[in-house]
Amino acid sequence: MPEQCRPAGNPKDIFGAQMSVATTVGNVDSQLAWLEINDNDGGVWRYTRGDLAPDASEVHVDYDYQPPRLVARLVRRQDGTAVLRQDEPGLPDKIVVNYIELTAIPGMPMPAGWGGKYEYCK
Repeated sequence: MPEQCRPAGNPKDIFGAQMSVATTVGNVDSQLAWLEINDNDGGVWRYTRGDLAPDASEVHVDYDYQPPRLVARLVRRQDGTAVLRQDEPGLPDKIVVNYIELTAIPGMPMPAGWGGKYEYCK
C-alpha cells in the first residue's frame, strides 16, 4: 500500500471539525482492479476492488463512456461537492464504485457494458 500523505492544515467544516473531501480520481488501473483518489489535503489514497456492494449503497465513483474508453469521475451532489468525504483527516477505508466492464461485440458500433456496485478498499 502506498504511503498516505496527510499534510497539516486540514480544512474545517462549519462546526470547526477537521474533515477531508475527495477532489479528483487520479490513476486508474486499465482493468479497474484499483484506483487512486486525491483529497483536498494533498493526500493520495489507493483503493483495490473487493466484493459486491449492497444494492442500497451510495456510489462514490462512477464512469462515463468517452470513446474508446471509460473515464472515472467522482459522484457529486447538486451543489457540486463530492459525496466522498470523511469528518476527519483522510478518506474512508471503503468506497463504492459503480464498476463497468466493456466488451467488444463484432458488428456493434460501440462495446457492450456490464457491471455493478463494488466495494473498493484501502
